[in-house]
Parts: sequence; C-alpha cells; structure tokens
Amino acid sequence: MSSLFITVNITFKTNNKGTTWYLVIDAMGFQIHGREE
Repeated sequence: MSSLFITVNITFKTNNKGTTWYLVIDAMGFQIHGREE
C-alpha cells in the first residue's frame, strides 16, 4: 500500500488586525500558525 501524505495550507485574514493565520494539515495532524504583519 502506498502512504498518503497531504499538506494543505490555508491563509486568511482576521478582522482588521492584519494577522495572517496558516492552517497546515498533514499525516501527523494539523497545526495553526499565526503571524502579525
């Protein structure tokens, strides 16, 4: 069987704060990273 590895990157802005959130989904689970611009 071949292993399945999926990485999804979603970027979106919240309100007018100017914070960019990154949602990363992979085989291990998911992580949410935030960066202020």
